[in-house]
Amino acid sequence: MPRHAFEKSLAILAADNQGEGIICGKKTAYILETAPEAVYAYTHQYYHRLARVP
Repeated sequence: MPRHAFEKSLAILAADNQGEGIICGKKTAYILETAPEAVYAYTHQYYHRLARVP
């Protein structure tokens, strides 16, 4: 995915999902660093390569 598309997707997640959305890549899933710890912990059960992004 081109970087500009990834950044646009992050902006949409932050605006529409209170920062709790996930973007799934081929090898890694991404969650906003503003997501609550409980959301991160729950999501990490399913996505073992989960990275927080600004």
